[in-house]
Amino acid sequence: MARTYYYVVNSGNQWEIKFDEQENGTRFLYNTQAEAISAAATAASTNFTKNGRPSGVRIQAQNGQWRDERTYGNDPYPPRG
Repeated sequence: MARTYYYVVNSGNQWEIKFDEQENGTRFLYNTQAEAISAAATAASTNFTKNGRPSGVRIQAQNGQWRDERTYGNDPYPPRG
């Protein structure tokens, strides 16, 4: 089963959570990156707990590079390359 990802990205002066099943025009904005990470982690964890779907959170740094990833559910071990 494919992993559902929630992306915490910089959106000007705020932080936004984006995800694959997001409806057009819907935005989830937060004043701090910590608030957005917490909300994304809760959503990913809930998605795994309630629906049994592996989920993850990918976090973008202020400079636009991806800095962290958190996963919920079955992770391959050993990790790929």
